[in-house]
Amino acid sequence: MILIIGATGTVGTAICDAVIDKSQFRLALRDPNCGPAGFASVPFDLARPQTYAAALDGVSRLFLLFPPQVSISAAAGRMSAMIESGHWRLG
Repeated sequence: MILIIGATGTVGTAICDAVIDKSQFRLALRDPNCGPAGFASVPFDLARPQTYAAALDGVSRLFLLFPPQVSISAAAGRMSAMIESGHWRLG
């Protein structure tokens, strides 16, 4: 399973439009009812670590592009929180 975080943004929307086999993807969305049709989706918010477990369950790869207004240190902190949650590992 490949998780797309930010599927409703400019880049995420383009990725979703290019996907042929939607069954291999899950969208992580603040509101899972607002994503593109045909994809599985799950509630997710980078600022709410309690949403990580369900979003990352069964995921082997993910796409995450932080917006430019998020600093590198903030992005690194959020990625560390995902890893420390025990539901995701780099590798």
